[in-house]
Amino acid sequence: MQLHEADLEAFARLAAPDLPEKRRAGQIARLRDAVAKGERRLADTRLAKSAAGTLRAALRLAPVGGDTLMLAGPFVADANDDAAAAGLVVEVMQRARDLGAQIIRARPDAKRAGPLYRAALLEHGFADLGERVEFKAPVAGLPLDDGTPLHWRDLTDVGEAQAAAMLQEVVVGDPHSCDENENPRAALAEWLGAPGLTNGPGCVQVGFLEDRAVAFVCAQVSPKDGWSRITYLGIVPDLRARGLGTWVHRRGFRMLREQGGKLYHGGTATANAGMLRLFRRHGCEEVMRMFEFEWKAPASTG
Repeated sequence: MQLHEADLEAFARLAAPDLPEKRRAGQIARLRDAVAKGERRLADTRLAKSAAGTLRAALRLAPVGGDTLMLAGPFVADANDDAAAAGLVVEVMQRARDLGAQIIRARPDAKRAGPLYRAALLEHGFADLGERVEFKAPVAGLPLDDGTPLHWRDLTDVGEAQAAAMLQEVVVGDPHSCDENENPRAALAEWLGAPGLTNGPGCVQVGFLEDRAVAFVCAQVSPKDGWSRITYLGIVPDLRARGLGTWVHRRGFRMLREQGGKLYHGGTATANAGMLRLFRRHGCEEVMRMFEFEWKAPASTG
């Protein structure tokens, strides 16, 4: 069933069970306000209840940009509600199709996503992309790129065509990047169109080593609360594993600080040893391990 206003408080508690009670009223008030303003659609959240009417599991679709959605959850009362969460997948997939989704990404918390839920995602066409580690750190405490051998130009200076060409070059051979076959201009448009995040020319920068373009960073901030992400960073294949990754990561931190970022949230695949080292070297704290899945709409045969 879909979320109704009468269930908002129960859903808030299920989604954030560890939130201190002194902050609970504010969380619920913000949720109600977002619904009233149309920023959160009740139909995008699906619930499973016990026979007694107790909320046991929930899934939520959230817009990312363009025709891409994020499947948030599962939010479950306890491990025994894995089957209830799995049963909601069919509902949420129908809702996603109604919304015209072409891509759905899911990064469920490894502590909440049981085997039945993960199997349900696979049964509905999601690809298993492996495990992921998430990190957080206050932006003010992150190191900047003073002394970098790179010089940087933003989207205003390089133009969309060169930025897209650089993105297309740095994803080659990177198994932890976006799809090599994806249109880089479409990827840029999706990132810069993400709701609630900065989207100006300073969010995308290309790094040069002497006169050669060799690196790419997209970094964005939520002006509402300072939540920050480095959406993507990359280096051309022939210059990887030479120490430039440290400088590229730190350039992203500078971009976040210049955009007013407060809390950096980033992550990478557990198999990406180089990026894991960068997070830890820069003082980021591991906060979560999760599974990563992605669904893509079947190609039209018409």
